[in-house]
Amino acid sequence: MNKILFVFFILFSFSTIPSITWALPECTSSGYFHNCFGTYIWDNGDKYVGEWKDDKQHGQGTLTYADGNKYVGEYKDHKRHGQGTFTFADGRKEIGSWENDLLNGYATRYNDVGTILQEGIFKDDVFQYAQKKESGDFNKGLTAYDNGDYATALKEWKPLAEEGDAFVQYNLGQMYRRGEGVPEDDKEAVRWYKLAADQGHARSQYNLGLMYDEGEGVPEDDKEAVRWYKLAAEQGHAKALYNLGLMYDEGEGVPEDDKEAVRWYKLAAEQGQAKAQYNLGLMYALGEGVPQDRVYAHMWWNIAALTGDDSAKKNKKIVEKKMTSSQIEEAQRLARECVKKNYKGC
Repeated sequence: MNKILFVFFILFSFSTIPSITWALPECTSSGYFHNCFGTYIWDNGDKYVGEWKDDKQHGQGTLTYADGNKYVGEYKDHKRHGQGTFTFADGRKEIGSWENDLLNGYATRYNDVGTILQEGIFKDDVFQYAQKKESGDFNKGLTAYDNGDYATALKEWKPLAEEGDAFVQYNLGQMYRRGEGVPEDDKEAVRWYKLAADQGHARSQYNLGLMYDEGEGVPEDDKEAVRWYKLAAEQGHAKALYNLGLMYDEGEGVPEDDKEAVRWYKLAAEQGQAKAQYNLGLMYALGEGVPQDRVYAHMWWNIAALTGDDSAKKNKKIVEKKMTSSQIEEAQRLARECVKKNYKGC
């Protein structure tokens, strides 16, 4: 594609372990929370800080209740689901596996001074039978990771990963990718990403796509990159949506298809992905995949510029020289409306 006068950036960046650096974009201050990281305070004073999907708590997060109780861990569809720790205001704790807001699976209950009351298998919050777990301790590993003690994090997480915990497998992939507590090893990173990706873990699917895209830990394979990007994109992963748009835009791993590129860019742009918004402006400016339309080019660059995208700011000024004052006003109006609609249906 010959993109004259405009700067075209390809963004490939690795997701990070959610407890350390949140990979999702920040949620808008109001409106529908989807595939983003944000804070919400209910009228009763309960406060949630973490990941959202479909306007529900979904992913890693922390819910601090007005009565002093606190939960730190995984959510699914607005409910505690996965590994997490519930700390009562009086000091009691419940640490382990959750499902539908209740303890399900292996968990441990402690009294207010840290003495174990029950350890073993729970079903719907009811203790079933005692069982010592020789496996790792997710929360101990998480605390160690937060403190830069990667050796302990690896020691606690590896048994869990070997047992098939997709989220922990993803975390191990990150550690091997970065060389945290282990020698940097892209092949080993790919191995752990693949185990998690096969279980449907979206971030692992996205990162696996990146590894194939860049030929890191595996032979470079654009078709395989597209396959993994699509799997992550189908789960709404914003960066996967964007990168899939790039693959169609450049004809890498798939036949070049500007209309398809625009489709994926729009899906990513609707989630606030600034680079996708920038590239949509480019597509409208050049009439690739869409009819040429400087008003919409200006609109998308205006939106991308709000996040500090310097290229969008520069290209907006370039295209303004070819627009009438009424066209510029219309583009600015459309941009304001688009932002109010949280980038949906723009």
